[in-house]
Amino acid sequence: MELMTLLDRMKLEHLAAQLDAVCEQAAGQDLDYKRFLAQALGTEYQGRFRRGIEARVKLARFPWIKTLEQFDFDFQPSLDRKLVRELAGLSFVERAHNVVVLGPPGVGKTHLAVALGVKAVEAGHSVLFHTLETLMTRLTRAQRENRLEVTLKQLTYPRLLILDELGYLPLSQTEASLFFRLVVRRYERGRAGDHDIGAGDAARRRGPVPRRGHQRGARERRHLDRAPGRRRRAGGCPWTLLFAESHAAAPRDAAAEGADVSAEDV
Repeated sequence: MELMTLLDRMKLEHLAAQLDAVCEQAAGQDLDYKRFLAQALGTEYQGRFRRGIEARVKLARFPWIKTLEQFDFDFQPSLDRKLVRELAGLSFVERAHNVVVLGPPGVGKTHLAVALGVKAVEAGHSVLFHTLETLMTRLTRAQRENRLEVTLKQLTYPRLLILDELGYLPLSQTEASLFFRLVVRRYERGRAGDHDIGAGDAARRRGPVPRRGHQRGARERRHLDRAPGRRRRAGGCPWTLLFAESHAAAPRDAAAEGADVSAEDV
């Protein structure tokens, strides 16, 4: 059987596309059989890894791609770099903890949220990004069309749900109820509460203040309730929420459907 036929039947498309280059490199390095096999399989793995990242980035619906390396920490000297580096390790995702980023407009909250989302995608996690406005549009439309339960299930599939632009506009009673139902649904699956451990007033510091969250009881949750923007909706200090939950595998078609409906988008 021809080599290319074998590669096709084994679905090793990335290795097939680069086979000549891999063979030339192996010949030039005088590799033994094991090292050549490792190099060939590594080529296939890297191709699948990159394709997986591209697919998850597309499903995440980021408004644009930003990385932590692109963030100007000199422009925001008050930002706790140690905490940001810790968050970049994604332990908050593994532990199903939440992160709240507080700060006035234009200080980099969305940049940080997207950058952490990209890190999560690269680590193999499913991510979905929404602004509060697009989330409410999606939920209210689903309620009108009698699809709310399906939509809530779709929104619990991503390992990390990023909600941006909270605190700019007030929610109606119906919207607040829908938002609460989503939080409860993800809480029930991830058992994640909120805990404010940030330092200082975000508006006074003029920079984004990341705050992590986890289940620690009523005292910690009351502390977060006093954060700027939590008690003042319109006109208060806006905030961004990175809502992590315990891992639960989602059906591929359902996850894709959820992202497509969200478009508008986390």
